[in-house]
Amino acid sequence: MVERLRRLSILSDATSNIREGVGNVIVIASCAAAAAALIVPDLIFGFLTLLRSVLESLFLPCKLLFDLASWLSGGSSVQSAVSSVDNARADATHVRALHAYLPTVIVIIGLMVYFFNEGSRNAATRFIAPGLHTVAAFLIFSPTALILFPAICIEAISTIESREKTRHRDER
Repeated sequence: MVERLRRLSILSDATSNIREGVGNVIVIASCAAAAAALIVPDLIFGFLTLLRSVLESLFLPCKLLFDLASWLSGGSSVQSAVSSVDNARADATHVRALHAYLPTVIVIIGLMVYFFNEGSRNAATRFIAPGLHTVAAFLIFSPTALILFPAICIEAISTIESREKTRHRDER
């Protein structure tokens, strides 16, 4: 009878380890998907802006020649041809740091805190990771923030379970 109880406790430990591992995979996937959803559009926009700049610089001599040809035939000033070339440059003042990069940094910091704070006995430090991910979700404030919802839920559940485990250990 005692052997049977011991095997059940081993099995429950094994299933809890598997459940914890699946939860960790979900947290990692959720945080990675949220970071990718925030960073990838800016990477694509930067690549397309770079491509546009390269193509504009390749076609710049042709544009200048056509503008000069129209100046010679139409009698307009050379200044209009030069100003039209100047207007063809890309405006490089696109900054989106607070909307995309700050929440991404917060998500990554929250993920690191979650894994480095796994065995902490301090109850206050266990709520840092779900709190950071909640702050990042509020900063994103779009449907992209729903990607972080599974991570927040699993972190909160594992925080509550670890608090219960330490409470039961302390009572023994």
